[in-house]
Order: sequence, then C-alpha cells, then structure tokens
Amino acid sequence: MIIIFYSLTICSSYSQDYKVIGHVEDLKLIQLDNKIGLMNYHDKIVIPLSNFNKIEYDKTTEYYKCFINNEFQLYTRNGILIESDYLFTDISNAPSSSFREEEWQVTSTQGIGRISKNKVIIPPIYDKIIDEMESYFQCCGTSIVVKKGKKGMYLNNALIFPVTFDNFYKFKKTNAFIVEKNGKKGLYRGVNYGYDGYKELLPIEYDEVIIKGKESFGERTLFIVKKEKLVGVFDEKNKFIIPLEYKKIDWDNKEDLDNNLTKFNVQKNKIKGILIVDLWTEYTPIFLLSFKPIGEYSNILIYENEMGMFGLVDLSILGKDKLILPTEYEEIRIHNDSSYAVNKNGKWGVVNLRNEIIVEFKFQNIQDLEIE
Repeated sequence: MIIIFYSLTICSSYSQDYKVIGHVEDLKLIQLDNKIGLMNYHDKIVIPLSNFNKIEYDKTTEYYKCFINNEFQLYTRNGILIESDYLFTDISNAPSSSFREEEWQVTSTQGIGRISKNKVIIPPIYDKIIDEMESYFQCCGTSIVVKKGKKGMYLNNALIFPVTFDNFYKFKKTNAFIVEKNGKKGLYRGVNYGYDGYKELLPIEYDEVIIKGKESFGERTLFIVKKEKLVGVFDEKNKFIIPLEYKKIDWDNKEDLDNNLTKFNVQKNKIKGILIVDLWTEYTPIFLLSFKPIGEYSNILIYENEMGMFGLVDLSILGKDKLILPTEYEEIRIHNDSSYAVNKNGKWGVVNLRNEIIVEFKFQNIQDLEIE
C-alpha cells in the first residue's frame, strides 16, 4: 500500500487563517481547513498540514507520530518525513542483537521492520528479523528476515537474497556459507569480504554440504558434498579435490601417510577401494583397489585397479600421469632398485621404470627368471 501525502506551505497571504489549537512538545499545533500540522515559534512550518487526526511526540525515539486513524507517519524533530510505503502502528527499541546505530524497530499491519538514521532500512513486512553480528560476510553484519516460514538476507541495508530460502548456515573459520532452498543446498562466499557482494561456489542442487572446518589443510576449508547418492569433496577455492563419483567416503577413519598424503576408504559404484589424496595441494586423487608401498619411505606403490590388474604409481607426482607402470600386469615384484619382475599373460619378465622390457616374458615361474 503506497500512501502519498502532499505538503502544504502556509504563505504570508493566509498565514493568519490557521488556528493554534494546542502545543506538541515545543511546537505549535495548527489547524486549517480540518487539516493539522506543526509550526515553530518563528512561524515556520515543521510538519506540513495534512489529514492527520492527531500528532504526538515520542520522547524515547524523538520522532513525531502523525496519525491517520490508528496508524501513523514518522517525522524527525526537523520535520523530515521517514519515507515508507507503509504506515506504522508501533515503534520501539531494536533488539539488543542489533548492530546498527540509531536503530528502531517499527511495526505495520504487514509485519516488523527497521529504521536507522531517519530512513527505512528493512520495510515493516516481516514476521521476524534475526541480526547476525558474526556475519556471513566479514565486512559487516547481516539480517535474516522471515516471512511465512521462508527466509531472506539483508546486507548493507539491501535485500541480497529474496525471501524464498529455507535456511542459511554460516561458519566461524570461513566466509563461505550454505544456502538451502526447497530441500537443496548450495555454497556461496563473499567477494572482497562482502564489500563487492558475493559469488556462487556451488549451485543450489546438492542434497548435503558439510563443512570440515575443524581440520586445517593449508588455507583450505573443505566441504563434503552429496548429490543423488554420490559423494565428493569440494574446497572453497571453487574446485572438487575429490570428484563427485563415490558412493561412500569414510572421512572419520582417514589415515595420514607420508608427504602430506591421506588415505580414505571409499566405495566407487559397487567396488570398495582406497583413495590417495593430498588435501594440501592441487593433487589429483587416485583410486586404488589395494596398494603396497615399496620401501619404507618410497612414494612408489604397487596398486590394484578395479579389474584386479596391477601397476606402479608414484604418489609424489601432482598431475594426472602418476602411473609408472600401467595396470596391465597380473603380479609385480621388486627385482632391483631400478627394475621390476612382472607377470603378464601368465609369463614372467622384467621391465624398468619406463616400462621398457629388459627380460622377455617367457618364464613360467619367477624362480626361473634370470637377466640375460
């Protein structure tokens, strides 16, 4: 409901036509043609004549209440109208959780809102307002507004998320936050601490987004995300460090290996296996059915893939080409520091770390294998 009031300036030609019918605080209450207003003792109009039925001064807020029936407009002591699309029914102290200066809570027939420094910052249309001093953004506080069970968010007195969301979740160790709508979740983060708004990290299409903020991985904050019964791990630098392709990732029972590597028990499709990940760097994870370290401190592992075939992998390599020997062997044994005895198609031979054949595949038993 928009109500427009037209100001009436009393000019000297009819300045004697009005009547002083009382006083409100230190101003004269004047009347002209069934309209009332306020004038100071220098005969200057402070509140223009209008169809008010009464005018009161609120000493607590230091605003003038100009009533139209049971609702009112608000004017400052200097006669500045608080512009609003809604008439007010009450004004009171803002809750103690409020973080803005000179803030008051106002009520209309539509709900509650806020005014601060002589302007409406949250219109009085909401069922509830929740002030968040520990903000979703590092620049400033936010207010969560509630209407008919749905939530929205105000930042810097502007509505940045409309009142269509189920919930918002913030965290202490990161300025990323989760939004929930229609049972789905997404991930957002402030840009330049919130001074430049926000950006979407994950769209609102995930069944679950769980922060792992109690653990530190460099400057990373990690999130376990679930979608359509698949699980992955996402970091707030906008990258999946474990792809969303696993049925299960056993985070609670992960095991730390050498060189910042971490081993997870996982399930991919119907196959249970092991995932080797470096949670500190841009390391491409590798899925293993099983693995066996070669040497006490070596990064080289004999590993088994989903087909039950074996290869060699170097975990110190950050890119995708971690394989030293492809997974085409039925068995691998250490031959010496630079070569490996391998079984392929039931025959034993020897290859080096470049998968070059040193001894041909012609031996039935590894005991018969000799370097020619």
